[in-house]
Amino acid sequence: MTLTCGQVKAARLLLKWSINGLASRSNLKTNAIVLIEARDSYDPISAIAEKSLQRVFRAAGIEFVNGEQPGVRITEPT
Repeated sequence: MTLTCGQVKAARLLLKWSINGLASRSNLKTNAIVLIEARDSYDPISAIAEKSLQRVFRAAGIEFVNGEQPGVRITEPT
């Protein structure tokens, strides 16, 4: 499943994480998170960043949903 920039921002906000907090957890630079969130919701994310973001969000209990309207929801943390 491919993450959208909008899903990244929505997941971070659902968890009430700061950009710095997400950067720290995902081992990405703060500027990378800022750039991802500032892009159009459907712009692609690099494969390395996407893998890292999916890992930390899933561990925190975020489920990414796709379909006609990509989104996020909170489940149980893994």
